[in-house]
Amino acid sequence: MRYSIEDYFTLSLLAAEYDDYRRYSKPLIKLHLLTKVFKTSIGQELNVFEINKEKTSNLIEDSFDKSSRYYENRVNNAKNILLDKDLLMRLRRKAMSEIELAEENNILYYTFEDKKYPKRLKEIELSPVMIFFKGNFPKDEELKNSYAVIGSRDIDEIGKKIAHSFGKILSENNYWNISGLAEGADTYGHLGSLSANNLTGAVLAHGLAESIYPPSNNKLAGRILDSGGFLMSELPPSIKNAAHFFTRRDRLQSGLTNGVLVVETGKTGGTLHTVNYALKQDKFVGVWQPDQINKANEYILGNLMLLGLIEPSKNFKIKSKSKLSKITAVKCEEDIESLFEKESRENQMKLF
Repeated sequence: MRYSIEDYFTLSLLAAEYDDYRRYSKPLIKLHLLTKVFKTSIGQELNVFEINKEKTSNLIEDSFDKSSRYYENRVNNAKNILLDKDLLMRLRRKAMSEIELAEENNILYYTFEDKKYPKRLKEIELSPVMIFFKGNFPKDEELKNSYAVIGSRDIDEIGKKIAHSFGKILSENNYWNISGLAEGADTYGHLGSLSANNLTGAVLAHGLAESIYPPSNNKLAGRILDSGGFLMSELPPSIKNAAHFFTRRDRLQSGLTNGVLVVETGKTGGTLHTVNYALKQDKFVGVWQPDQINKANEYILGNLMLLGLIEPSKNFKIKSKSKLSKITAVKCEEDIESLFEKESRENQMKLF
């Protein structure tokens, strides 16, 4: 490997460093800058911790598009961090304690250069430098049969039933449901999968040595692990949850899976972040379409806007008609099962 385990833990800490943990905290180095430099170093077979200042500067300059008007700003920001020896030494010392913490808490991990690192995460723009997990993390072949059941934390009774049904149908058809363990749609989706073949896992917005968030789903997390599922994070073991980590983890739910199944969403909220990531990653986006649109309530306004059934509000996150046109309406259980049949046919054709 080009990077050692200590190097990888240091990089993962660098990606997790924020000025503080307030709602609008600023990262020490923006994720897209660190990812670009890291992937360029892998391509050039270099280790940023082992090369001199001049070579590091050249590597950083090679990592960004020189024709971009943001080029100098990105280069300077990356250099300010990656050439700061005191900062990197501090993170290196912390990395050693994180390695010990992972061992003490039975936390496993795959680095970017590991053969078992998920291929799908290598393909997304902002690949994690490494992932941490507990339990039975699916192999690449298993991830070919996976979706994310997502939706708002605040859902009504119909939403709970839909989420549970989606999760159950996935698991019954040997598809993984990889969600975020959040209250609401995520919770009922996980429960639905556990009621069938137990094929479910969660991507968390905190380190795996920390207490489960939300606390109300601590028992659910235990059930997922006891049933052969997994908990995963891109954050080192000791990192606490923070608002910015929830948005970042959304890209991993869509990145790991074939796409997302939206249960209920309002006109704002984290669900729309995941939908946006899925559309950028060219993944399937299915949105539950209620039977009685004329009786729409606040729980499903986002559904109707995503499906083009009502005009998007001014502050709606996704307005592009080209993006919205890629979204599929899911009206009943048969719609999901027909999706499985279509994928099965396509996979069979690839064999010939």
